[in-house]
Amino acid sequence: MRSATVERRAPKREAEHSASAPSACVLNLWEQGIDRYETCAAALGRLLIAQPTRVHTFADSAIVESALRAAMNKDLARTRASKSAFWVSAVAQFLEFKGRSSEAAAVYRQALDSLKAAHGPDHPKTKIVAEELARFLHRLGKKDEASLVRHELQVEHLLTRSDPGSLLALREVAYGAFSSGCFVQAEVCYRHLLAHNFEPPGTHCHLARVLIALGRDADAAAEVGRAWECRPEDEPYIILRILFFKALLATLAARDAQAPLTMLKQLLRDHPTATHPWRIAPVLERIRPRLTPPSHAFFTQLSQAITGNSAE
Repeated sequence: MRSATVERRAPKREAEHSASAPSACVLNLWEQGIDRYETCAAALGRLLIAQPTRVHTFADSAIVESALRAAMNKDLARTRASKSAFWVSAVAQFLEFKGRSSEAAAVYRQALDSLKAAHGPDHPKTKIVAEELARFLHRLGKKDEASLVRHELQVEHLLTRSDPGSLLALREVAYGAFSSGCFVQAEVCYRHLLAHNFEPPGTHCHLARVLIALGRDADAAAEVGRAWECRPEDEPYIILRILFFKALLATLAARDAQAPLTMLKQLLRDHPTATHPWRIAPVLERIRPRLTPPSHAFFTQLSQAITGNSAE
């Protein structure tokens, strides 16, 4: 397979010097000022495709780097982005060749952020730069970071969609974010789901769970209240979760939790098979310092009772 550099298309503007032009000629074009910028960029582009190592080994690497960065910045600033990430790759690969891997990764990340802001996560160029960053991180042995880059782009794509399939996929992403402790990302996902009226009672509960983990009890209480207002009478397991949160939040606020606990126990007696898998143990563990040992033990046992001793 050809390298990423070879796969990129050279700038279309005709250069006054061919790919075989001496390096001094190319650099002189740059030093002559902005009026010769386009010619210099085109010449560098041709050389990068034909002889990338030669460009990387020019004697005055500082001038080459300046020229490459300027070409990249001008390309990224275009109102209508091309589908090529030629200049981003050129700068990153130049820095990598010079042993400046952290700077190369930063170039990819800055370009990715710029493209997301200007053109969105679905633009072909955004996807190319994200994938090149992921592959670069993978080469450095940073496999988790590489996976995260791809995952974040998927999330940002889903956050632009409102069709049923995308909302279902986003629910899974939100749960995965919660399970891995990425509570802020989970909150963003759940709020997007609620903005599109996706399964409101359950989603309000999921969001409340995240907010409690973040220590934002007032916001969590608001979500629990909204869940209660739209509670489904034919799905008692959701009502059990709402009552559980009411009792937990009351306890955290040093208020009387007897009323929701009484309702919860009665609901369990009336619907003994209403238990449903639910992942709440990590939240209870996270807020353990805020509960007395007896309270933590009590809510742990209560959560097992309403989940049938299982988790999602």
